[in-house]
Amino acid sequence: MQSWPILVTIHNLVNVPLSACENGPRSFVVEAHLVLRVSAYSAPVATAAFTTDDVVSTTPNLFEVRLDDVARRIDGRDGGGPKVWRCAAPEIEVVVMVREVTHRIRRSSSPYRTDRRADGDLDGTRVVGTSAPLPLNAKDIVEVHKLTTRIVGTEMGQVGLSFTVDPGDKGGYRQRLENFLRTYNPQGLRLVPSVVEVVSELDTFTKLYRRYSIQNYEERLASFFDVYGPQYKSEIPSLLRQWEGREEELMRNLVLDNGPEVTTIDQHQRLTAYMAAYQLDQNSTSVQEILTAHARDEKTSTPAGLFYALVGRYGPEPDPRTYLFPTPRYTPAPPSPPQTRGIPMEDGGDGHSHSSLHHGSSSLVRGSAGASAAASAALQRCPPTPAAKHLYVSVPMSPTPIPVREAPLETARSLDRSPSFAVEVDDAPCGGGQKATVTGSHHEAKPVITPKDQVMVLGATTGASRRDVAELRDSSLWRKMCQMMQTRQEHFKPWREHLLFFLDRDEFAAAVRALHVFSEAPDGGEVQVLVEEWSRRVDHAFRTEALTSSDAYYEAVVQEAVRLTGLQSLHLQVMSVSSLFHKEQYAGFAAYVEGQAKRTKTERLVLVGDSKSLMDVARFGLHPAADPRGLYRDALASSATAHDTSTAKGDGPFIFLREPFRHCTEKHSCSLLVCDVAVGEMYSCPTAVHAPRKLTADFLAKYDSCAYVDEANGPVIAVYSRQQILPRLFLQCVVDPQLQPCPAHPGRPVEYYVMESHAFACNRCVVMGAYKGKEVTPIEEAAVMARAGLAEVERTVKALKESMLAYANQLQNEESSMPTAPRRVEAEREINRLQKETEEHVRRIRRRLQLEEEAQLSRINAERTEVQATLEAVERLDGRLSSGMQQRAPVAVVNTLQHIQQERQVEQLMARAHDRVPLAPLELVLPLDGPPETVPPRSSSSSKVHSKGSRVVMGLNESCLPEASADDRREFHTSRTAVSHAPRTPPTSHTTHASLSPSSLYAQYLAVAGSDRKRPADDSARGSFRIDQPTLDHSTVVLASRSCPVSVTANEDNDGGGGMGYLSAKEALTHGWALLRRGDVAAAHRAWAAVCRAHGTNDVMGTKAHAYIAEAIEKDYAAAAQWYARSLQLDPQDRMTAYNYAVLLEALLDKPQEALRLYNRAAALGDAAASARARELRSKLAASCQWSQQTTFESPGTLGGGERGWRR
Repeated sequence: MQSWPILVTIHNLVNVPLSACENGPRSFVVEAHLVLRVSAYSAPVATAAFTTDDVVSTTPNLFEVRLDDVARRIDGRDGGGPKVWRCAAPEIEVVVMVREVTHRIRRSSSPYRTDRRADGDLDGTRVVGTSAPLPLNAKDIVEVHKLTTRIVGTEMGQVGLSFTVDPGDKGGYRQRLENFLRTYNPQGLRLVPSVVEVVSELDTFTKLYRRYSIQNYEERLASFFDVYGPQYKSEIPSLLRQWEGREEELMRNLVLDNGPEVTTIDQHQRLTAYMAAYQLDQNSTSVQEILTAHARDEKTSTPAGLFYALVGRYGPEPDPRTYLFPTPRYTPAPPSPPQTRGIPMEDGGDGHSHSSLHHGSSSLVRGSAGASAAASAALQRCPPTPAAKHLYVSVPMSPTPIPVREAPLETARSLDRSPSFAVEVDDAPCGGGQKATVTGSHHEAKPVITPKDQVMVLGATTGASRRDVAELRDSSLWRKMCQMMQTRQEHFKPWREHLLFFLDRDEFAAAVRALHVFSEAPDGGEVQVLVEEWSRRVDHAFRTEALTSSDAYYEAVVQEAVRLTGLQSLHLQVMSVSSLFHKEQYAGFAAYVEGQAKRTKTERLVLVGDSKSLMDVARFGLHPAADPRGLYRDALASSATAHDTSTAKGDGPFIFLREPFRHCTEKHSCSLLVCDVAVGEMYSCPTAVHAPRKLTADFLAKYDSCAYVDEANGPVIAVYSRQQILPRLFLQCVVDPQLQPCPAHPGRPVEYYVMESHAFACNRCVVMGAYKGKEVTPIEEAAVMARAGLAEVERTVKALKESMLAYANQLQNEESSMPTAPRRVEAEREINRLQKETEEHVRRIRRRLQLEEEAQLSRINAERTEVQATLEAVERLDGRLSSGMQQRAPVAVVNTLQHIQQERQVEQLMARAHDRVPLAPLELVLPLDGPPETVPPRSSSSSKVHSKGSRVVMGLNESCLPEASADDRREFHTSRTAVSHAPRTPPTSHTTHASLSPSSLYAQYLAVAGSDRKRPADDSARGSFRIDQPTLDHSTVVLASRSCPVSVTANEDNDGGGGMGYLSAKEALTHGWALLRRGDVAAAHRAWAAVCRAHGTNDVMGTKAHAYIAEAIEKDYAAAAQWYARSLQLDPQDRMTAYNYAVLLEALLDKPQEALRLYNRAAALGDAAASARARELRSKLAASCQWSQQTTFESPGTLGGGERGWRR
C-alpha cells in the first residue's frame, strides 16, 4: 500500500497566557497527534516540552516559547522532538494538545505516559489546551508542496507546526524527482542519482518550481505583506536574492513569526471576517455586484480576484490573528492532597527534570482525545472581533523581534540569523526520519514508548495500584489466591492478575470456589473476604470524570458519538458525558493488543442500552449479564442464536452494531458506551453468511474478530475475548430521528414551512436568511393543513380505487364469458367445415398418387423385362465380337464383320431398343463409313501418343469431342469471342440428343477444326492471351442460368503430369491459383483464360477470371478493380469477391475508405474474416495513422487456403 512519509515539527508557542507563568515554575508538553479512526497505534506523537523559564517576552505583552531553542538545550533523552508520520491515507487530521505536568515523577519508577488521565494520581498530567482538528492532505505535502506551515489555536496560545517531506525517504525522493523531470526536462534524468545524494528534496524542488514557473514566490510575498506589513513590499527583491533556493524556508519563517497565509484560511471564514470588519451587508448592491462578478472565483480554493476587488473598494483585509484563534486562557490546577510518602526528585539545577518526559505513542490519548477530536471535522469558528490591545500583538517581520522598540527595516534582511530558525550552510540530508531536526543538530533520539512498554504485568507481589502495594503484600489471603490461580493456569497462559477484573461478582466468586481451597461460611468466610477485597480493588481501579460543555474534549466526544451511531448531529442530543478509565482493564487490553492480537489494530465502537447495564459493562467488562444489544433485544435474533451457548459459558462472540439505531423511529432516551475494541486481524464473512464465526481454536489461531452483515441490523463486528473491549466514554442522550434538518443549515431543525416557495426552513432562515420577510407557517400548523389535504387526496384515491375495482370485475366477467360467445361458436363451426373439406381433398390427392405410382410400377416392370431381353441379345452379339476380335487370321476377322453387317444385328438391336424402350437415352455414335480425319494426339500420357502422320479410326461410343491443344484453344478464342457476342439460342437438354444427326454433329466439328487449322501461322503466335476491359453497361448484363464445364489441359511440362479433363468454373479458378502457387504462371493463365472463354464477360465466373488475370498475371490493378466491380454488379451477394476487392483497394490501390466499405459489406453477408479486418482498418483510420502502400503483391500460396490466402 502506498504511504506518504511526513516529518512533523513543533516550532513555537505564541501568546502564552500570563497566568500560566505566575505563581512558580510549571512544566508543559506540546503534542501533535495524527488522528486515525482505524488504529490508535499507527504514528508516533510529535512532542516538545518546556517550562515557564523558557517563556520570553520579545514584544510587550506577548509571551512566547521558541521550542526549537528549547529542543537544542535538551539532550534528547525524553524521546520527544520531530516525528515521521507514514500516512496510509491522503486525507489526515492533526490535533494539537498542550499538557501541564502537575507532578514531578522520578524517571526510573514512573515515566511520563500520555495515556493517563488528568486526575493527578494516574500520570501526573492534565490537558490545558487543545485545538480543533486541522485537515491536511499528506499526498499534496509530499508530492507537491514539500513544506507546509500551519498555525493552530489552543487555550494556551497559537502553536506553529511545519509538515515537510521526510528527508530519509531517499527512494521516494528519487521516484518523485524522476517523475517531475520526465515531464519538464527528460535530459536531466541522468543527474538524478547525484542530486538525490547531495541536495535535499525541499531545496531541489524549490529551485525546480522557481525555474519552471510553477511557484511565484514574488506574488506570495506580496500577498503576505499586503496583510501583515505593506511597508515591507519594497524589500521583496532583496529578500528573494538573499533566500535564493530556500524560498520555502523563508515563507515558513514568515508564517511562524507573523501568521498564516491568507490562501490557507477557510475562504468562507475569511469573507465573513472581512464583511464584519467593514460592517458590510452581503445583500447590499455594491457587495452583490462584486460577488456576482467573481462567482466563479468564489468556488475555488484561492478567490484572489474577489478579495482583490473588495480590498480595492473598501480597504485591506483584517489581520487573520484577530478572528482565527480562540482567546488564550489558563486555569490553574486545583491544589492536590498532601502525599503520604515523599517521591524523591533527581538532582537538577532548576529543580525540573526534563528527562522524565518520555513522549511516545499512546493508545488512551489518541483513542479518547485525539480520535474524538477527529470526529469534529468542522472547524469551530469564532465570530470576527476587533484586534485586542493586549492579547493580539502584531509581530514585526523579524523572527526574533527587538524588544520595546519597533523593528527597523533592516530586520527583514536578517531572517537567516534568527536564533529560532538558523539556516544550516551544509545541505547534507539527515540520515533518517527519527534523527531529522529543524536546525540540523543530530542529537540521539530515544525510542518511542509503545503500548507494549505500558503494559502493567502484575505478579504475586504487585497489585492494582501503587498506593496499595504495602496493603497487598500484607494480604496473604489475596496473594495465596493469586498464586493458586497462577499455578493452575486453567484458562490463560501466562496468567495475569488483571484477568480477575473482567469478571462480575458472581463469576469471581465462582472462580474462587473452583479452587476448593478457601473456606465459606453462612456468616462469612475466606471466599466472602476475597469477594469484598475484589470489590474494593474494582472501586479503586475504576474512575469516572464528568465532562462539561466547557471542557476541551466535550465537543469532540459529541461529534464522535454522532459518527459511531450513524446518526445526524441533529438527531442525537447529548445530555451528559463521562470519561471512564479502568486501570486493570486497560492493563489487560494493552496486554492483549501487544501480546495476543495477530495485528495491533483497534477501532472505536459503541454499545447502546440503559445506564445501569452499560455502567456494569464499564466496571466488570462485557459478560452475559449485560445485554450488548441495548434497547433492541430482538434486533439480532437472526445472528444471536448462533452463539447463545458459547455466551452462556462466558466466552464470545460479543457483537457491536455499526448502525445501532437502524430501526429507531421514535424519540427516546438511552445511554451510549464508547469502547476501544482490539479488532486485530479481522475475518470478513461472505455475503451469504449472516452470523459470526463459531469460537474454535483454529479460527482464533488466525483471527481476532470477524465482520458480517446481519439481515436485520446491517454491519456487525464480533470479538471473542473480554480483554478486547475497553470502555472509554459514557454518554446519556436523547435520540429523535423524527427531526428534519434544515436544507440551508443542517445543524438546525426545520420549524417553519414557506408557503410561497413550498420549502422547509429553520428559525435562522426566517429571521435573517433567504426567507426573511416571506409568509411562513409553523411546521405543526403546516402538518395540520397537510393532513386535511391528505384526507382529500385519500378520498380521491379511494374513489378511484373503487372505480378501478368495479371495472376490473367487469373485465373479469367479460373474460369468463368469452368461451360461450357467438363468434367463438361460429368460428368453431367454420373450422370443422374446413377440416372436413381438407380431409376429403387430401384423400383424393393420395388416391391419385397411388394410381399414378401403380401405373409407373407397371411400366417400369415391363420396360425392365425388355431391357433384360435386349441386354441378353447384346451379350450374345458381344460374344461373337469378342471371338471375332480374337481371331488371328485376317480373313476370319473380316468374315465376322461382314456376317454382322449382313445380318443387321446392330440395327435390329437399336430399332428394338428405340421401339420397346423409347425412354432409354441412346448415345449418338459416329458412322462406320465416315471419312477418317487426322486428330491431334493427346498429351496426357506417353502411352497414348501416336505418330505424327497416323490416322485415327473413329469407332462406336465415341461420345465426346476431342479436346483441343493449348495452341488450338488460343486460336479458337477469336471465334468463341465473336460467337459470344452473337445472339445465343436457348440451350437444349442433354436428353434430346436423338434429334441430332451424328453425321451432322461430326461434320460441324470437322468444319470448325479445319477452318482453325487453315489460319496463318502468324495469327497463332500473337503472344499472350489479352482480355479487353469490361463494359459496365447495365443493359448488357446477362446472368448465366447454369455453370458450363471448362476444358482445362495440363501437360507434363507445366503441372507435373496432370491430365486433361472437364472442370467446373469454380474448380478451374481454384486450380489456377494452385498452379500459380507452384510457380507455373503460364498454366494458371491458361486455366483462367479457359474460364473466360467459357463464360465471357456477362457471367460472374468470367468476370472473376478476368480479374484474377489482370491482378496476378498482368499486374494491372486498375483493370482488376473494374473487373471486381463488374462481378459485384452481376452478383451483389458474393462476399468472397467483395473481400478480395477490398484487399486490392487497401493493399495495392491505397483506398482505405472504399476498402472499409467493402469489408463492411462482406461482414454483413456473414464473412467473419472481413469483419475482423474491418475492425482493424477502422481503428487505423480513427487514429489517423499513415498507411504504408504495399508495392509488391504477396502470393496467395504463402498463406494457403485454396483461393483464399492473403487473397480469399
